Amino acid sequence: MDEFEKKYPYQGKWFLIILGIILFGGAAVLFFIKAIDNEKGLIINKLIKLSETEAAIFHWIFFTISLLFVIAASTGAYLKLKKKEFLVLKTDSIIIPPVGFKRVRTEIKFSNVISINEMEVNRNLFLTIVFEGGKRTVTSNLLEKKSDYQYIKTYISNKINTTQQDV
Repeated sequence: MDEFEKKYPYQGKWFLIILGIILFGGAAVLFFIKAIDNEKGLIINKLIKLSETEAAIFHWIFFTISLLFVIAASTGAYLKLKKKEFLVLKTDSIIIPPVGFKRVRTEIKFSNVISINEMEVNRNLFLTIVFEGGKRTVTSNLLEKKSDYQYIKTYISNKINTTQQDV
């Protein structure tokens, strides 16, 4: 049997990383200014009235959340510069690199796949692979092209069907 191996870059896109840093950085600055310059309360949707202290707490909380998103996007930029990750298709398996909080490289043998499921959210496609020992997701927006995602999905689907027929 010939050994097949195809690699696909699998990381966040620079546009989204920079956009995240700019937008959440701007939000952090806005909430910081609102928190330190707060001299009156806050009314939310003409329903919820917050005192001066409560409004300051509200703004500090949103400042902190925005700052955490800036840190997350900056971490993504650092990881993208530090190491290029690849999703690898092989004859009998797929290797999914570490992504997000899942900092483990996972090799999934097609013979161990129980099911695959595709979901679409805001034009982003997610292929969840359930296998003996867990599940991992291949995300279309981490690949360079949507056509790469479609090829990977078709390849896995064909391999799973072939494997299940052999049993």
